[in-house]
Amino acid sequence: MDCVVAIVGAGMAGLGAARQLISEGFKDFLIIEAGVKAGGRVETLKVGQSVIDLGAQWVHGIDTDLYNLAEKHDLIHPETSDEALGIYIREDGYKFDDFLVNRVDIEVGKILTACENFVDADEYPHSVGDFLEEKFQKFVDESEEDANLLWQLYDWHVRFQLIDNSCGDLKRLSAKEWGKYSCLGKDGQAHVNLKGGYGALIEALLGDIPKDKILMDTAVERIDETFNGMELCCSKGVKISAKHVIITSSLGVLQRENEMLNFQLPKEISDGIDALGFGGMGKVFLLFDENWWKCDGFQLIWKTQFCEDDLWIRHLSGFDNVLDQPNMLVGWVSDLGVKEMEKTCHIKIGQQCVDLLRKFLNRQEIPYPKKVYKSNWSTNRWIRGAYSHTTPDSDRLGVGPSSLNIPVQINSIPRVLFAGEAAHESHFSTTHGAYESGQKQAKHLLKFL
Repeated sequence: MDCVVAIVGAGMAGLGAARQLISEGFKDFLIIEAGVKAGGRVETLKVGQSVIDLGAQWVHGIDTDLYNLAEKHDLIHPETSDEALGIYIREDGYKFDDFLVNRVDIEVGKILTACENFVDADEYPHSVGDFLEEKFQKFVDESEEDANLLWQLYDWHVRFQLIDNSCGDLKRLSAKEWGKYSCLGKDGQAHVNLKGGYGALIEALLGDIPKDKILMDTAVERIDETFNGMELCCSKGVKISAKHVIITSSLGVLQRENEMLNFQLPKEISDGIDALGFGGMGKVFLLFDENWWKCDGFQLIWKTQFCEDDLWIRHLSGFDNVLDQPNMLVGWVSDLGVKEMEKTCHIKIGQQCVDLLRKFLNRQEIPYPKKVYKSNWSTNRWIRGAYSHTTPDSDRLGVGPSSLNIPVQINSIPRVLFAGEAAHESHFSTTHGAYESGQKQAKHLLKFL
């Protein structure tokens, strides 16, 4: 099986690359996808009259090709979403008043905004975690509020940031690169919902790609350099010869499946792959017979310190309402608990979550859910996590997402290119970042060709 351009992966980056090739009249390509469906870290399930997204959920910002495509297909939902709403409550039933919650939220926001100033600085903190902790300690020292309550709310913000940045430790999150992330649009446009979920957008993206250009359920196991190109050795004994390869595998796969790349990488690329972070985050959806909470959700605050024996539920930030699902709550799990959650059966997850809510709310009558849905990205062999982040190691080595954009040149020919959310300098961790990265590398190849 021969082609000029082989694209590894039918996620957002792979589809972006393919659509870019097609838009410029180039058709000699083939997408090779290990899974049985396109979309990568997108998984939309129909539940009742609406849907839920176990993976990518929001379009972050506007004025991107992906947003414009969704708008063109009338997929933009009229309602945007927000996070961290509802009651902030502790395990002993203590409810935090809105004034204190807002005050801590504003202070943490100020600190993280100040962290954006280190992008071009010669001197900068070791990590976001170090900077946040140092500045918050100063805030606590100068505050007249109860220090214990302030630190308990701080613990919630740490869990929230671990989830938001898909990492296991804020001290492994680069402070220097913090300000490089950008969201195009106003605050209210940072969480744009899609009609029919992300699955509807994937279908729209696939609309312009001929079905015979995607080889599904075929894993690329090894990529070798040949005399006049590259050879992809795949599952089922499939071999594909290509002049050029665009690899869109997740950073988690690149870090753990080293034997797949059976050719020499430039040091900056290999250092970038190794130094960037790729953690996990998870979702747990609880479907009940009726809405028993009648509020915007619950954010879980702990009075007790975290200990090693705590279950995965200690790493929940809380439970939010779900768009167009009035009888459902979604719980968000950080990297520290996500693998244990993914290995736990659905019934037990439902029991553990409700037992937790019964304890926090002191309401023993809360029913167990009739159905539980959960994500499984960290234990998915073809994903290995959620999305990327920059680290202090990236700072030390002078590498980052831009390092992954460097073409692998063999005899002055760009044979291998990497694309994906981890390769986008300012929109890493997003679907539109992945899509744009695929477009960019396809344009680079087209220019050469």
